[in-house]
Amino acid sequence: MYNSPQTIIQGDDLILDNSNSTAELYPPEDGSIYIALSNGIFQYTYESRIPQTINHSEQPQTFTLHNIQPAAGVAPKKSFIISFAAQKTIIQYLRAGNMGAQIPLGSENFVFTGTADAIKGNLADNTLSFGNNLTDSSSSYWYGGDADICYCVDGKYKFGIGVRVYYEFTFTTPDSSSDSTAQADGYFFSIVNGTNNSKNSTGGAPAGTSMGELLGYAGPERSDGNDKDNGLRPPQMGIEFDTYPNYRESDICKPNSRNDPTDNKNHMALMYWSDNPTGSCTIGGTSYLKSTFDDNQHGTGGSGGYPPANSIKSDGTGGFYAGAKNGSYNWLEDNTLHRFRLEIIRAASPNVDDTYSYTTKAWVDCAGCSDSQLATFKDLTVAYSDRTPQINRIVTLTPADHQAFDTMLFGWSEATGSSTQTIKFQNFNMFCAKSTCAYGTK
Repeated sequence: MYNSPQTIIQGDDLILDNSNSTAELYPPEDGSIYIALSNGIFQYTYESRIPQTINHSEQPQTFTLHNIQPAAGVAPKKSFIISFAAQKTIIQYLRAGNMGAQIPLGSENFVFTGTADAIKGNLADNTLSFGNNLTDSSSSYWYGGDADICYCVDGKYKFGIGVRVYYEFTFTTPDSSSDSTAQADGYFFSIVNGTNNSKNSTGGAPAGTSMGELLGYAGPERSDGNDKDNGLRPPQMGIEFDTYPNYRESDICKPNSRNDPTDNKNHMALMYWSDNPTGSCTIGGTSYLKSTFDDNQHGTGGSGGYPPANSIKSDGTGGFYAGAKNGSYNWLEDNTLHRFRLEIIRAASPNVDDTYSYTTKAWVDCAGCSDSQLATFKDLTVAYSDRTPQINRIVTLTPADHQAFDTMLFGWSEATGSSTQTIKFQNFNMFCAKSTCAYGTK
């Protein structure tokens, strides 16, 4: 197959019949094939579909193609095109481009929890809409299906040695107010452990209070049965995109208590799960765990440095970034497309003190990038090094918390108070790292 075209018909097997080329095309340590259909890119592992005793360099492999459309197959080292015709023929090889699993944002595999109509997916154009100009909303949108990428079952992915993510977003409700209070409140992209959470887990303000600042990441709201009202369960981490300043209240049970910087700038910050304070917050006559309310309060963390403190502007950890205005508009709220890339490197072996390191890097936008530089920015198959990340922070987790993160869930959450917002998301791609290779710095 590698050296000559192969003709197949719908439902037939794709046979890798050249043993030496098979070994080069599908090295056993990677063991995956990508089929890029017209409605997205899907990753299929093949190593679980063949006997483990097979020598990859000596015996041919097969891969069954279903529902043939114009498609490109991509292996870790090579790639090929399957044309759309009465017969499907591998006609040429080409270099792989933006390789990651493109997951349709309007897919039924996502699980929505929260305020009705606050999050809407559109499978027709593969976009997602948040907020939708609703007041006092709080919602989450977790992937909850099965996928071969990262060996995902019921929304829970193998975290492995890390993950890379790329997507694009636009705040379509611009805000040019001097204190950034005309629109609110922003959103989170989060990765939470799969041991203590499910696809129905969520944070957010309880009924009867207006706390859009919790952004669906902090707070007790939860809908999955036995652990109801306990919020997201640690360990957890997320990138906060905060567009509304909340810094005037010290009591975390009350609104305006996020300890945001007083310069009122839009910012993004790497957040964890704060310090798990004891006690409760009583709202509307109901008591809720106080420990859920501080999960996105800047600067709070455990005594002795654990759990890791939530990033704040002044801490010097590299977990906080505030952008400048775009003309008269506040940084994120400018009705302009923003490109976001995230890389999390999860240590495979412990440090000398038996803790495990987690390195998180994030970039927003690729201003001034040429077409080739933008292609590199989007390429998730290798670590990105061309530009300095706006977020670059390393923390360590205990063996127990590291083990809890053997599986993880990913998704978004948003919230509003008396001010509203609408955010559009598109072009979501995800890649599970199998090595730490990177482009050379340009």
